[in-house]
This record gives sequence, structure tokens and C-alpha cells, in this order.
Amino acid sequence: MNHTIDEYHLLTQDAFRSGDLVAALACARFLLDRGERTSAWDICTKVSSGMSPSSRSLMNRVLRRLSAQGVMQLLEAMSPRQLHDGEVLTGGEGPDTQTVAIVSGTIAAEVPDGPRLGTLSTGDLLGVVSLWIPHRRGTETWRALTDGLVLEIPTNVLRTTLESVADAGRLVDRLVCEQLVQSIVSSPRLFPDIGAGQRDLESIVPAECQRYVAGGYLDLEHAAYVLISGRVEICPTQDVRFVIERKGTAGEEAVLGIVCSIGKPDGPVASILDHAVVVKIAHATLLGLQERIPSVLTRWNALWGQRMEQVEAFSRGISSEARYS
Repeated sequence: MNHTIDEYHLLTQDAFRSGDLVAALACARFLLDRGERTSAWDICTKVSSGMSPSSRSLMNRVLRRLSAQGVMQLLEAMSPRQLHDGEVLTGGEGPDTQTVAIVSGTIAAEVPDGPRLGTLSTGDLLGVVSLWIPHRRGTETWRALTDGLVLEIPTNVLRTTLESVADAGRLVDRLVCEQLVQSIVSSPRLFPDIGAGQRDLESIVPAECQRYVAGGYLDLEHAAYVLISGRVEICPTQDVRFVIERKGTAGEEAVLGIVCSIGKPDGPVASILDHAVVVKIAHATLLGLQERIPSVLTRWNALWGQRMEQVEAFSRGISSEARYS
């Protein structure tokens, strides 16, 4: 990192020629740190104007939608961080407060005693789910597989910047949806023997991510909903109502609209009491999977049994919270 000012200018030119706006932004940050504010502003202007070959990189597509002032706002808030092979970038012990743009290198998600969940590389973003679910906590650890460089951006700054640019916000919303759906359909807690080794999980378990405001309803007659964050009320019987709440912690999502060959224990609708983020899966899809895959049938039969225990507890006046293990 002991490059001269001239070397950073040359690196910036190379980044623009290759269409790597994230690398150009990294150069701008280092120039800014060395008092070269005018040079950094010039780079922000070129980044926002798209003065480079097109790229499919998510971060590149976001940056192209920002004004020069928006790019500069991110630049001033971000912190470069060098990673070494094997170094832990972020773990699951705390909330996600940083969105990470990968300039170079590869990082992988790991869980204790489990398989590698996925990898991210140049131009990818880590932590964007927190744009929807502030202070979301993950259970995975992200570890560098190679030496590399990342830019850490406070999520609240990124959120504020994107709020003024509809196209950029919609692009990130699509990515958040994709990541949340992927996390649910690959969950061995819900779909054992499906996630491992599958490249196109959404074709196997079609699902969609949705957001609801307070006062809305979920149709539990035709679909199940995995509640990621928010508060909802279900009414399994006329005499039993209870609230299910989730804070967005990965691995602690709750299922509403449970369905299996035994029946549907959750009643016809769920009422949204507070803003909710859910992943919706059609009952027809779930019943088809249960018919084909015995372990999925066993899992959803167990969910049915847990719900019936909760209903019985509430009918006896014993407070309980809906959850699954």
C-alpha cells in the first residue's frame, strides 16, 4: 500500500479501462487519505458517469446509478481493509453494521462443523441484507480464501445514499431478495437433503421474498411463509391466538402456514402487526417435495407436531412462543 500518488493515478486509469469501478473507488479512497481531494472527486465524477466499459458486477451497477456527490458520500465513509488468506472478515457473533465491497480476492461463508455455504469475489457485496433488516445477525463466518482487499461501508450510510436513487435501491432490493430466498431454500432445517451440491435451488424450491407493512394479511390457505423479521399473529383455532416475532437473526426464522400430509395447523390467515420480511413458498411446492423426499416430509411433520403442542399449551393458558429447532 506504499504506492506514490502517481502510481495511484495509473492504477485508477487501469481500473477504468477494465471497467472495474470498485477498484477505481479504492484508489480514490487512498488518494483522499493522502490529501488528494480534487483527484478523488474527479474519480467519483467518472464513476457516476459510467466512463468505463460495462460490467455485471453488482457494486459497479450500483455506483453507476449514483450521482458524483453520492459516490463521494460513500467514499468518505468507507474504510479499506487488506485481507490475508485464512483471515476472518466477519463472524456471526454480532449484528451486521458494515456492507463490504470486494475489490480483490475471494471470501467464503462457513458454519461450524458444516459445509462451505458459498463464495464472493471481486465486485460482490456482503451484508446488504441489513439494508432491509437493520442489525441482522448471521450465524456464518466469512473467511478469506486468498489475499485481497475490501472496502467496508457503514450500512446506515449506504442506506441513506441509496434512498435518494430509486434505480440503485431497486437493484439492491433484488439482491437482498435473492440472498434471503437462497438462505431459506438451502436451509437443512427446512429442506434436508436438498441444499447440498445444488446449483439451481430456486428451480427445485420456487420461492419469493416479500415485505409487508402493519395491517396486512398472509394467506395461509395456499402458501407457507418463513418469517425472517417482524411480528405476526396467527389464529390456529377460534379460541387460540398468539403472536410470533422474529428479529432477523439468521437461523431463527419461524414458519407460518405449515402444511404436511397430516394437515394445516395455523388457520387461514396471519395478521401483520409490524413490518415483516418473509419468504413465501406455495403449499403445492411443499407437498410435492414432501412426497418425493422422505426427510423433507419428516421435517414438516415435525413442524406440524410442534405447532400442535403450542396450540395445546395456549388452550391451557400456558404462554409459549412459536419456534422450530
